[in-house]
Amino acid sequence: MLAFSLQFKLIKMEWIADIADFLCANLGFFFIPAGVGVMQCFGIIKAEWMPIVVATVISTAIIIFVSGWTHSLTRKLYHNHYAKLHMHCDENLNCTPDDFQENSREISDGNSDKAEKGGEK
Repeated sequence: MLAFSLQFKLIKMEWIADIADFLCANLGFFFIPAGVGVMQCFGIIKAEWMPIVVATVISTAIIIFVSGWTHSLTRKLYHNHYAKLHMHCDENLNCTPDDFQENSREISDGNSDKAEKGGEK
C-alpha cells in the first residue's frame, strides 16, 4: 500500500523519510525476536536438521529456476513487443528504430542473439 501511495503521489516522500531512515538504521534490531525463537527451538532443529537442510536446498533451487525462467520469458516478451513496433533493443534494453522484417524473422526463428546484435548474420 505504501508503494502504491508513493507511486500515485497520495503520500509525499518527505512525510515518511525520517521514519524510513530510522527503520533502516535499526533493521538489525528487528531480527532479535526471530533469533531468540530459533534459539528456543534449537532442540527441535538439532533433531531435524537433515530435513531442514534438504527442504532449504530444494526450495532454493526451485526459486532460482523459476526466477530465471520468469526473467527469460519476460525478456522474450519484451523483445517481441518492440520488434512489432519496428524497434531494436540491445542487451541493456535500449531501443531504437530498426528494420521490422529482419528483426521479427530472427526473433520468430528463436535466434534472439542475432536480433540483439542488430541483425548481424
